[in-house]
Order: sequence, then structure tokens, then C-alpha cells
Amino acid sequence: MGLSALLCKSKTWIWGIFILTSSVLYLIYLQELRVGEQKTIHERKHLNGRSKQSKPIYRPDDTTQFIDTKNQTKIITLFNDEWGFFAKGTDRLFEKLRCPVSNCILTLEREKFFHGSDAVVFNIPPLVRSNQFQRYLLDLHSLRRNTKQRWVFYTHESPCFRGFAERWQEMYSFWQMGFNWTMTYRQDSDIPIQYGSIMRREKPMKRDFVDVAKRKSKLVAWFTSHCQTFSRREDYVKELQKYIPVDIYGTCGKLKCNTGLPKTSYYGPLNSECLQIVNNTYKFYLSFENAFATDYITEKYFNTVPLDVIAIVRGGANYSRLGISAFMYIDTRNFNSPQSLASYILSLDNNVTEYAKLLNWKNYYTGTSYLPSTRKHWCELCRKLHEDKSLSMRNDIQNWYNEDECRKPTDIGL
Repeated sequence: MGLSALLCKSKTWIWGIFILTSSVLYLIYLQELRVGEQKTIHERKHLNGRSKQSKPIYRPDDTTQFIDTKNQTKIITLFNDEWGFFAKGTDRLFEKLRCPVSNCILTLEREKFFHGSDAVVFNIPPLVRSNQFQRYLLDLHSLRRNTKQRWVFYTHESPCFRGFAERWQEMYSFWQMGFNWTMTYRQDSDIPIQYGSIMRREKPMKRDFVDVAKRKSKLVAWFTSHCQTFSRREDYVKELQKYIPVDIYGTCGKLKCNTGLPKTSYYGPLNSECLQIVNNTYKFYLSFENAFATDYITEKYFNTVPLDVIAIVRGGANYSRLGISAFMYIDTRNFNSPQSLASYILSLDNNVTEYAKLLNWKNYYTGTSYLPSTRKHWCELCRKLHEDKSLSMRNDIQNWYNEDECRKPTDIGL
């Protein structure tokens, strides 16, 4: 047999082996797809059945309008919940929030429903700070990602958060995993988070805030649990205390109030009893943020809106961008130093008429702060899953979230 014939025969054998191997691999691929589809269908049936069997926790009023979406129920898996945002469960969350689009289910059972989920939400700060962060990375590599699944970068904290900024380099591989949407406190997020809101009253009140001022017995209160922050608010308060009394409650001060909350609660000291102390006793409250970051305005401000107290804010956000008008607070940025702020506070303390003028807007507006599990961004996530079919990746999250976001204070010395 000639050389050319041998080569021709060898090529035929090689081609045959290639065709056979390709066919086997294709059959394996089809089987994997069937298994994945069956698993997803089973997961959806399980969650839908469990949801239907659950007893309603609330009955919506007659004015509530729901969109009757006929789309398949969307499954949202919360990858981690170390801070216990949903310690009381996620049952019928979207109905309890009265979401316009409520055909979604939130589950914490990641191992069971990860593959079948339409979205996986990663609560970034506790995930990164966790001692199990590397194990989480391994888990992510081992879990099969649904190709139609959205991964959501979720954080209500700035990148300056304690124990967070120090791990940016370690997180490099995490950023490369492919997030689709952002759900953060920033207004340019795909799904913005609100710590609270201000609403105009349907019927204005006619309270006399001069009488309110006369009943107050103390000047300034501050509640805090983080004693060392990027904004160095603790240093600003220490300087302020040289000129006026500031009562400090919580971990960083000597004063306490009964929070009524478990020690593991994320929301620290500001519950109803503590707020009542502020409302009844103090003229001013320090709403100082732990970082100077874009749009970062937290419950520290929104908690004060319904109270008979003037909020003094110190942060890096443009407050008007979040619907907070300049007459609704005193801004430390308008003063050259803590000493000049102290002088202004003392002048208001000695003039109840001028003090009352700064509270008068509360006759026309009220507000509320939101717990993480009751904020409307969950409604927006549900709506977006039903209406937004894009699967684009956010490759800029690391720079978008972190770059120039931990600005140093310029209103206190080194």
C-alpha cells in the first residue's frame, strides 16, 4: 500500500473518531441541559407551592393596586444574610411591601435554589468582611451559574466601611465574576436604595414650636456605635465638646438607653425609646455619617425627620439630590470649624423664636427611615426582573463603587 493511501486511511480514521467524540459530548451536553431544566422546574414548583400554602401576614387595603403579571414567578436567592436582615423570614415579602409587581419569591436557601434562581443577590459588606470569604469564593466557583441569571451587587454601606476597604486587592477575583446589576445607596445604581424618605403632609399641622423649644432641657445628643470612622466624626465631636455639651449615647459614650433590640441587631441604639429621649429632651441631634461618599445619607438623618429636633448633618452627599431641602437641617459645611458651629448652636439656644423657625417646616413635612428588609428596592428588583431582559455585565463596578469614594475630611486638623 502506497504512502498516500496510508495517509488517506489515517485521515479517515481520525475524522471518524472526531465525529464519534463530538456526538458523545453533544449527547452529554443535552442530558445536562435536561437535568438543569428539570431541576429548575422542580425548584420553582417547590417554592411556588410553599408560597401558596403560607398564610397571608397582612391584608392590603382597598387602595392598593397590584399589577397582575402573568409571567412566571421570579426566584431571587439572597446569597448571604449574616446581618440578619431577614431573620424573621422572607415569606410573602413582595406582597407585604405592597409591590406593584409582586410575582417574585425571595429565598435564603442558596444551596437548594441557586441554579434555578432568576437573580442572586450578594450582600457585599458582610460577605467581604466574613472570615469565610475565601470559602464563599470557592462556593461560587463550584455552583453552576444559570446563563440567564442576574447577579446583583447589593450594599447599603460605603466602600469605607470598617474592615472593607482593606480587602480590595483580595477581592480582585470576586469583581471578575460578572455582576449584572447594582443595588446600592447611590442614585446612579441600577436599583437605588433609600434609607428613608420625606413626604409632604396631606394636611399641614399648626404646632407652636416656641412651646416645644421651651420644654427642652438639653442641647445636643449623638448616638453612635462605631468609634473610629473614615469621616473622623468622633474627632469633630471631641472638638465640638470643647465649646458646648454633647451627650454621647451608645458604644462610644457613657450614656445608655434601652434599645429593646437584640445585641446582633444591625440598627444599634436608635429605636423608639431612644428616639423619644431625643424628641423630648434635646434641641439638636448630630446626624454625622461615617464616610464622605456619593449619595451616602443614612438613617442617622431620616430618623430625626418626624422628631421635634434639629438635625446637624456632616456628610459627603448632595442632600438636595435625595429630596432634602437646605432648610431641613444645619450643615457643618457652612461653618469654618467646630467652634464656629458651636457659636451658632448657642445663639439658637438663647433665642427660642429663631430656634422655632428652624423646626416650622415639620408642620408641612414628615418622613420615615426604612429597615433593610422593608425598603422598596426589593419591589424595584422584582419589577426589573419581569421587564428588563438585558443580560449585560457591569465590568466597571470596582472603579464605580470605590474610586474617590473615601474622601478625607477637611474641617478638622490632622
